[in-house]
Amino acid sequence: MKELTGGLGADYGFEAIGLGETIVQTYASVRKGGTAVVIGVPKMDAIASFPAAMMWMEEKAILGSAYGSGAPKNDIPKLIKLYQRGRLKLDELITQTYSIDDAARAFEDLKKGINARGVIIL
Repeated sequence: MKELTGGLGADYGFEAIGLGETIVQTYASVRKGGTAVVIGVPKMDAIASFPAAMMWMEEKAILGSAYGSGAPKNDIPKLIKLYQRGRLKLDELITQTYSIDDAARAFEDLKKGINARGVIIL
């Protein structure tokens, strides 16, 4: 992964899947002194394993970030207003829509990892 940066690594790497394997890959992709940010939601029993000495030797950091360390109660209404005004593009992120009658299938697809950005339409 470091080939893209001439072997140096990225200043910041963002893991958005929540798998132990991809957390380790993200950590490996950042440069000495870089930061791997985990925004994916891992299962409670997920393990990310790497040599502990690497943190000391490479002075890397791993940071977890839930909702960007924001306040969903306050931030989500603001984001909804931005979307309604056309200032926040979200439609382009939707990979599939489901009718309310297909809600069970939507959740099964999510559970199976088939579709992480599906939306149920009422």
